[in-house]
Amino acid sequence: MNTPTDDGRVPRFKRRLWSKRESRYWRGSVLSAVALTLLAALAATAWAVGVTNAGKAAKKPALASHVVTASVRRASDRPRVKVRRADGKAQQTTVKNTAVKGAAKPLISSGWELGEPPAPSGAKRSVLDQVSCTSSTACTAVGNFENSSGTTVPLAERWNGTSWSVQEPPAPPTGAFTSGLRSVSCTSSTACIAVGEARETSTTGTEKPFAESWNGTTWSVQELPMPAETKRAFMQGGVSCVSSTMCEAIGDVESTSNQLSPLAESWNGTKWALQEFPVPTGAQLTAPKSVSCVSSTMCIAAGMFSDSSSKSHPFAESWNGTTWSAQELSAPKEARAAGLEGISCTSSTACMAVGEFISGSGSGGWVPLAESWNGTEWSVQEPPIPSNASWGTILYGVSCTSSTACTATSYIRTNSSKVGIPLAESWNGTKWAVEEAPAPAGATYVFLYGGVSCTSGTACMAVGQFGNSAGETVPLAERHE
Repeated sequence: MNTPTDDGRVPRFKRRLWSKRESRYWRGSVLSAVALTLLAALAATAWAVGVTNAGKAAKKPALASHVVTASVRRASDRPRVKVRRADGKAQQTTVKNTAVKGAAKPLISSGWELGEPPAPSGAKRSVLDQVSCTSSTACTAVGNFENSSGTTVPLAERWNGTSWSVQEPPAPPTGAFTSGLRSVSCTSSTACIAVGEARETSTTGTEKPFAESWNGTTWSVQELPMPAETKRAFMQGGVSCVSSTMCEAIGDVESTSNQLSPLAESWNGTKWALQEFPVPTGAQLTAPKSVSCVSSTMCIAAGMFSDSSSKSHPFAESWNGTTWSAQELSAPKEARAAGLEGISCTSSTACMAVGEFISGSGSGGWVPLAESWNGTEWSVQEPPIPSNASWGTILYGVSCTSSTACTATSYIRTNSSKVGIPLAESWNGTKWAVEEAPAPAGATYVFLYGGVSCTSGTACMAVGQFGNSAGETVPLAERHE
């Protein structure tokens, strides 16, 4: 869940939200904080964020040790990474679309079924980022859509076991020029919290985080505090709730002096409060990407950080009800760069985090990474790579219902089409297996960016977006029974 500018100013992993040109595509395609970090590592340069939507160039949070931009304007394009070197000169590198090396596995048949949630009336573009289910007949998905006036506003959709229905949560009332929701967590069909950001003006406004609560009937805007002297704040790390009176949300902030730091906030049922979130030892830049709570005294946040040599590392921090503290976590031995994108915990002794790493040679792109927590230590896993993946594979999100049942979602570009198709991988307590999720007929691309929620070992809902034959970006849902 930040695009660095290319103006030569200090590095930042803020997302340049919703410029007039980009507002149509905010999360219509997304840049993953670690993904282009790894692309930049491939180019032996600096940190960045990468992988955009086929045909649309929108951004997701970026991490940079120097100023970096990245883009893929069409599905067939190779990503371009522009690095502002220490000497101030710009350098652009095209990353080769090489075949992935590693333990490639064939896609297996699965129980995934397509669903196409309706787009809001008059929407020019609409996407779903995250979903939270409390049963197989009660799910809430959130994202954003561009309305008929060309303004990006929050979107929510509800699943009742039979069909999806559109909701339009209110935009923040503080003069927001554009806004959207990134993540949602529900504890019942009548209690959900969603978080996102809003930009106050079209050109120079401050990006601010906000939250919305669902009471079973209506959505209501909540104000999230910002640290003093903050220029921008983002909740790209999402939100996790264990009750209507206990939620944790994480993200990052950029101060007025251009310093970057993690952001953590807690909800007590009445108001949000800031928390101290220490950075990993030796971290120069830190990007929390996901959080999962099982009680008011047990949460784990996961993400990635870069050290003084611009090498990325996965990290995790735990919440004990009073403070956040770092956990020791390692990457695969052959990893030149690695990071975590999503995490799901089912108890204080069972968590699964997923992401990606790139090997020392870096010749084959990035490959999936998973790390499991047993209450004492983290163990590295390497989920399989689909045999038809031509680009590399990143796992963006994961949902677990027990220590032996997890589902991770993503997308891949295939050898034949080189456009995004959905991907799921399942964990049975012993090994990961690749599953093929179907794509809508006539889709020009399909992306699942980690929005997945499971209520049993066999019942999951995943959300994302796809491009239809009319050239529109519309919501997507995939259900596993």
